This record gives sequence, C-alpha cells and structure tokens, in this order.
Amino acid sequence: MDKWKIAFWVVIALASFLSLYRLGSWALLDSDEATYARVLHESRQNNNFLTFTKLGRTWIDKPPLYFWLMGGTAAFLGETEFALRLPSALLIVATVFLVWHTALLFSQSKLTAFLSAAILTTSGFFMFAGRQARMDIPITFTLLLSFYCFIKGLKKPRWYIGFGTALALGILTKSIVGLLSLPLALLTSLVYKNWTWLKNKYFWLGLPLALLISAPWHIYQHLYYGPEFWQSYSFFVLNRIAVSFVADQPSVWYYFVRLLAEVEPWFILFFTISILFGVKSFSGKKPSPGHWLTLLSAFFFLVIFSLSKTRFMYYYVPALPFMALFLGLTLKELVTRFSFSTKLAILLPLIMIGLVDTSLHIFSPKERNFFFQSLPKITRYQVAEEEKIMGHYLAQNSLPLYAYRWNFYETLNYYGDAPHTIDSPQMPENPERPFLLLLPQPLVSSPKVQTALTEYQKTGAPQTIFSGNAALLLRYN
Repeated sequence: MDKWKIAFWVVIALASFLSLYRLGSWALLDSDEATYARVLHESRQNNNFLTFTKLGRTWIDKPPLYFWLMGGTAAFLGETEFALRLPSALLIVATVFLVWHTALLFSQSKLTAFLSAAILTTSGFFMFAGRQARMDIPITFTLLLSFYCFIKGLKKPRWYIGFGTALALGILTKSIVGLLSLPLALLTSLVYKNWTWLKNKYFWLGLPLALLISAPWHIYQHLYYGPEFWQSYSFFVLNRIAVSFVADQPSVWYYFVRLLAEVEPWFILFFTISILFGVKSFSGKKPSPGHWLTLLSAFFFLVIFSLSKTRFMYYYVPALPFMALFLGLTLKELVTRFSFSTKLAILLPLIMIGLVDTSLHIFSPKERNFFFQSLPKITRYQVAEEEKIMGHYLAQNSLPLYAYRWNFYETLNYYGDAPHTIDSPQMPENPERPFLLLLPQPLVSSPKVQTALTEYQKTGAPQTIFSGNAALLLRYN
C-alpha cells in the first residue's frame, strides 16, 4: 500500500480514537451540554422536534440541526452521554478528513495534507470541544465544507451546489454564524482574484438551494410563534454580539494566552510563523495564494469572535482548521530541503507535544498553564460529576432546593429532572421544612453560612446527602 494512504488512515484512526474513547465517561457539563440535553429530553418526551422547550417553557435560542442529530443517536443508543456527544465526535473525524483534502487543493502535496490533518488532530482544544454535546465542531465542519466546495467550484462549477448545501447546514446548525461562509467565499475570490462565480449559473442555483433547505424550519417557527420567534431568535444572537453575557468578561488578551496553553504547540508556532510570513511577504518574496488564504481565514475567525462582547474559548474553534492548513503548507516548505531523518527530528517532537496536550485534555481535563501544570481550581468536570450525583437524588425526592450562591444549574436540572430550585443569593430565613440546601464547599466555613446553619439546627439537625469538593447538599426534615 502507498505510504501516504497508510499515513492518511493512521491520522483518521488516531482522530477516531481520540474522539470516541471514553466519550460518555463524564457528566454533561454546564451550561451548553446540559442545556441542549434538557431540550432534547423534552423533545423526546413530547415527540416534537420542530418546536423546542426547556423546563416546559418555549426555547427558541438555537436552530434544530444538532438536536435532530442527537435525537437520531439517542433513538438508537438511548439518551446517554455517549449518544448525545456522538454527532459532534464523528464530525471531528469528518473535519480532519476534510482538512486533508482541502490541503491537497492548495499544494497537491501529500506531506502538506498529512501535516495539516495531524496538526488538527493533535490540537488539544479542538478535540476537547468536539468531545462535548456542543455546536462548535458541527459549525466548524459546515464552514470548512463550504470553503472546500467554493474553492473546488472555481474550477468545477457544479461544486457551488455543495457550497449552497453547506451554507444551509451551517444556518441550521448555528443560525447567523453559518452565514460566515459568505465572507469566506469573498476572501477566497480576493486572494485568487477570481470572480467568475458571479456569472456562473451553478452558484446562483446553490444560493436558492441554501434557502430551500434552511427556510422551511424558520417559516414553520414564524407560523407557530409569530413575530415572537424572530424577536427571541435574533435577540439571542445579536445581544451576545452587543452585550457580554459573562460577568467580568476577560479581555481578548486572556483568550490569546489561553489559546497558547490550550493548543500547544501549534498556536504559538502559528503566531510566530505568521509574523515571519508577514516579514517575508513584505521583503519581496511572493507566497502562494493558499498560504495567504488559510492565514487570513484563521485571523478572520480570531478577529470576528474577539469583536463580540460575549466571548468564550469555544467561539475560536472555527479558526483551528485554517490554522492547521496554514501550518501544514508552511512546515512542508520549511522541511522539504531536509533529509527524511531531519524532517522526522523536526516534526516528530512537535506532533508529540501536541499529542500530549490532546491526551491531557481528554484523560485529565483540568485547566493548565503553558507547561502542562494543572492549576489549583475545582474543574467543571468535578462540578458536573457532583451535580449528576445530587441530581439523581433530587429526581427521586421532590423537595424545594435552596441553592445558596450556586452558579451552576443546567447539569443539576438535567439529572434532577427539573427540580424545584430556589436561587438564593442570601442564606434563606426560616424556610419551611422539609427542604434541601445546596452550598458551595468553599463558602461552608464562612461566618454567614455557619450562623445560618446554627439557626437551622435549633429545629433539627440536617442529614448530609452529599459532600464533595465543590458542593454540600443537606436535607432538613
């Protein structure tokens, strides 16, 4: 067998293993995973996958495609963590596959394709995001698919039909974010100085096809909800752009530093080579259009999501395949002049560092610094696991739950089957018994909490239902 076919299947096998191994081994995380799981759960209960609810109330924040995919896997495998995460995990592999073939469009070099796919596979945060029931990898796949189809369409116009299809899938995955396929297409035309698509019938057939695929669900929502649908649907997206949903929203610099630590060693290499690439370009050496296009596309996503008032690390995931493509093209040029053993000596340590980073994200998920040292924080995984345990108890015991300064609810709501939770910024005064009290462990020893607990104990000692690193759950009968 050809060595590059072997290399291709090794990368795909590695991506599959890293995507699927122990995929369902931890609880659904706050907030998006557990939110989407709750919405799906109610859809399955109601046998309704066109209009969504959450905790019995109308929920029209997101389009339906990922819920349909989760519904399909849950129908075959049951409503488990593995089943809900499976569509995103499979799309990790599909994105790696697509990166390999996109790299071949730019260079016709199997080494470039291998490097690009291997870099993406060993980008820790890419795998971390994809191993969750989230929409970040699905939207990344649709954006990359539209990019691939558009470039193919410049030579074979029938591929514009694929561009329109991918555009529609992006809209049905993450609404307005799916429309970013259009500026990507414009950027491609600018770099290649090719505007023939403007006069091509297949492109203008592709756009109506995108409308034909994406419009029916939106029309149905309008007919069902009326103007309320557009007000809520657009408000959710636009408000995130204009207003921060996060208290004490970190600066863009914070996310840049986190990317250095979360995508080792590739992000720092990407940033360094980008600077050198710019210097080289202005010194008179003309890089290939593929270099420019992948670099500008990566920065396009980094910049556009940094401009949003609400920023999360997950928003930067669509930049990672383009970063991998740029690095694949550039590293191939750098190592071409060397012997095989020298190439191996240069590339293997980089890939191994990336593999270590990826493995830590999967097998030991903690917030870490640039040197892989774990930071002394209670992780989201710990919180979710404790909420899962408490949730199972809540599902069997229908009592009022006072949650004192507890910042996480979605995982508790999912596993607790929508318990009667009372958000309590202050310790509750004279609550009617019986009731449950949820406290963050770091606050249990505070004078305010201790005073309240002493007062409660006057009418009966509590029963400790659960005590963990993050949470303490007490029952007062």
